Amino acid sequence: MSITNQQRNAAYEVASETNKFLYASPESGEALWKIAEKYNLTDDTNYNKFILVVGDMILDLSKPVELPSILSQNLGLSTEISTVVSTEINNALEILTTQAEIYNSSEDAAMALDIAEAEASLSNLPNIPHVRTMANDVELQQAQSHIPTYTSTQSAILNEGRTKPEASAPSWGQ
Repeated sequence: MSITNQQRNAAYEVASETNKFLYASPESGEALWKIAEKYNLTDDTNYNKFILVVGDMILDLSKPVELPSILSQNLGLSTEISTVVSTEINNALEILTTQAEIYNSSEDAAMALDIAEAEASLSNLPNIPHVRTMANDVELQQAQSHIPTYTSTQSAILNEGRTKPEASAPSWGQ
């Protein structure tokens, strides 16, 4: 049975996070590359077939029990070798599944740790007084009526200090 890329894409979309990790993570790619190297499957043609077969199994498009026969069929491996390769693949995927579960749960744990570290570093800062703003003053005024709130207008600020001299005041040069 030939599996199309459309089927693979559809299977990937509905796959669990763990299966997506197994299918696309660099860790998974490295583990599968080592197995391919061990059995001389690293030339372009054989490696592409090898990866497709394993990827199809990860995406549940083929069954793990069918892996040895599919490897034999697609790569021309003997039954004994394909059984050994399948065992190694399954062992590697088991280890990677554990890593995926830790990875998925550690993302939440890492975020919680980052938040805790940030809060701890903020609590170690010296007490810095808050900047006094007009908004704070208004809130305080509303809460406690005995604290005055000062207001002004633009024209009052511009005219401040610009009073006309009184007629009786002496001026320079007179």
